[in-house]
Amino acid sequence: MIHSFADELTRRFAHKERVPEFLPFERLALRKLAILESATTLDDLRAAPMSGLQKFSEDERIYWSLAITAQVKLCFRWEGGDAHDVSIRNYKSALH
Repeated sequence: MIHSFADELTRRFAHKERVPEFLPFERLALRKLAILESATTLDDLRAAPMSGLQKFSEDERIYWSLAITAQVKLCFRWEGGDAHDVSIRNYKSALH
């Protein structure tokens, strides 16, 4: 389940508001958010078809990401069965 968001754009998008920056990958991003919302363990995310689940560290914290496209990732921290600090990051632009 998604517990918190790291930024306002991702929060608005997750609450079904159209966000112009996310239009090019909107359908895929909504699908990944639904997968993340329904997950109760990291194994649920690993089992999801084509999830692209990857682990990385930032600011001495462990984060995870689900691939939306080759450059856009749904990033989050996983604690106690919930996703925290969820954000959609585009690694080819200044979006994140």
